[in-house]
Amino acid sequence: MKAYTTSKFANYVHTHMYLAFDVFSKMLTEKGLSDSFYKLNVDIDDNVAVWTFETDKEEVLDVFADVINEYEFTGPEVETAVKKVAEKNSWKAKIIDLDELIVELNNIKFQKEKPNSTNDSMESPSLVFEK
Repeated sequence: MKAYTTSKFANYVHTHMYLAFDVFSKMLTEKGLSDSFYKLNVDIDDNVAVWTFETDKEEVLDVFADVINEYEFTGPEVETAVKKVAEKNSWKAKIIDLDELIVELNNIKFQKEKPNSTNDSMESPSLVFEK
């Protein structure tokens, strides 16, 4: 399965990737499922993420579907994801408006059609990553 996510700002897409993956991993662990039951790769090009997901297990597919269709991210999850993005890229992160950031991240939806990349900015109204 291949799906895409996009947002007005690249930093939202980066953060959303970490959020969705962390929640997916946590939910799998809670259900007693392991990493060996799936392959997931995410590539980011500016403000577009390409998700490639493979599994033969219906239970894993159900968990992934829950994450991409139903799950609402929380403040602590968002803060953790922002820290992970910053650490991985050796950036400094500044959350300007956590409530707005949560809304923006929860509004990112998976889609089947690949959108055009339009923004590579690590600055947005509610989050800034600096090198």
